[in-house]
Amino acid sequence: SAILGPRTRRRTARAIHGVSSVMNEYAKNREQMPASRLLTTGDIPACLALCRAAGWNQLADDWHALLAAEPLGCIGIEAGGEIVSTATAVVTPAGIGWIGMVLTHPEYRGHGYATQLLRASIAHLEARGVAAMKLDATDLGEPLYRKLGFVDEAPIERWRRAAGHCELSIVDGLYEGPLHHAAIPIESTAQCHTAWAACRDGFNARYFGPCYAASEESAEAVARALISPHADRPFFWDLFPSHAAAEVAARLGFTPVRKLLRMVRGRMIATPPETYAIAGFEWG
Repeated sequence: SAILGPRTRRRTARAIHGVSSVMNEYAKNREQMPASRLLTTGDIPACLALCRAAGWNQLADDWHALLAAEPLGCIGIEAGGEIVSTATAVVTPAGIGWIGMVLTHPEYRGHGYATQLLRASIAHLEARGVAAMKLDATDLGEPLYRKLGFVDEAPIERWRRAAGHCELSIVDGLYEGPLHHAAIPIESTAQCHTAWAACRDGFNARYFGPCYAASEESAEAVARALISPHADRPFFWDLFPSHAAAEVAARLGFTPVRKLLRMVRGRMIATPPETYAIAGFEWG
């Protein structure tokens, strides 16, 4: 073997010491990182505080519904006696694992809390035997999701309608198609033979969705039926901009305000084409 000179030996020793120091610091940080735990209804006020800090739309009913739908999939990290980071993992009727509510208080970002919770969420969904996991990624979260094996599916956007008159459509009949959403909170619904939609209240705006329809005309009819009685409030509608839903939303006065990216880990399972509005970024 080659004989190293004194200078080379010193450089090598310094490099090894540097790597060792980094690894020791990493291990120390791992030891100091607080453990995640299951969320309870008692944590909802702290979870809502995280929503308000992020400017998100969820209300207490949304957190209650998530906890009821998947109590073992709603987790958080506590610091200073309060929940400062959260993630939820639910399973949709189609058997897709859905990750949402990935929130960290601004003062606690950069500590690896979101990574820890996401790894736990992935493990939970793997144990549930899902074929695919999905989420809607913000620009801030996208790099982390890629590191954990998520890839692009499609752009998705939030559209907003300002408060203002919306002509009412009268619809009747029972929807004959499938419903794809989980046990979301629902305040009111509208349906006809070829469309079904729901809406609920939110902190910043009322939320339109989910909506399933066989045509633009029927989607617009159920949307008007739900928006018109509450036209004095702004509305949110989350949709795929490449879908015909964007044309319907535009006719009703909605415009895009947020751009996200739907990402998937595992099998690529397409969103049903009749989906004119999703159930929310936390539900899919």
